[in-house]
Amino acid sequence: MTLVSRRQAVYLTGTGLTAATVTACAPKVQPAGNDASPSPGGTASAESAVSAAGASPSSASDGLQSSGKNYQGPVKLEKYDSKGEFKPGTREHKAENVPAPVEPENMHEESVDGMYSFIAFWIKAQNYLYLTGDGALLRKADPADDYTESIDLYKALYDSGVVWVLGEQHPMKISLNSAKPVKNPRSETSYMWIATVEFGEGTEIYNSQTQETYPLNDLMQSGSRVSVITQYENGAWRMLKDDGSQASPGGTKAP
Repeated sequence: MTLVSRRQAVYLTGTGLTAATVTACAPKVQPAGNDASPSPGGTASAESAVSAAGASPSSASDGLQSSGKNYQGPVKLEKYDSKGEFKPGTREHKAENVPAPVEPENMHEESVDGMYSFIAFWIKAQNYLYLTGDGALLRKADPADDYTESIDLYKALYDSGVVWVLGEQHPMKISLNSAKPVKNPRSETSYMWIATVEFGEGTEIYNSQTQETYPLNDLMQSGSRVSVITQYENGAWRMLKDDGSQASPGGTKAP
């Protein structure tokens, strides 16, 4: 999801930023299926882990508490802080009155439900960043400061007044392919949830200097089946930027 071609990378050079900046804040999700083979010593692929979860729901969360709710389907967040009628970004102006996602009360709970709430808030906070350049909400879901550089780059992009995102309120959408997460086969301390990523119809990055647009679908491989990797540490969930095999305990950043 973060792969960017050379042609795409030069798209935003007029502002000193690259298309890699635009995609940098996306979760470093891993391809699902046959390409998600485990590292040496691993005992299960992403697909086999999910199959096992479906066959044995009680073991799907590997010890995490759960209300038993089936979370398969589009990831949703219940509450937003509305600022008026939402106006999507156009070639004439940036998006206006973008609803701000409200942090769920159970987002820091070490449970399947807490993990889901974290993922939901993380995705919606990232969408808010896409449309506004404001990363304050995403920082709340980034306890290890893994995405600080990306957030700062997005702020610079919007501060330039030249580049912004066109389209609907929810540029990125994630749909979970199973009812519950599974233990990450590459790591004993993180969890994996296979999902499908889609980007809204007409959602594009716009450069007002060159009058060019690039669909997020092209930049981020919409429709990909991916594995969202999360880890619970120091009382909060963390969205990992790799497959979890390099995650360090105690809240220190992985290299």
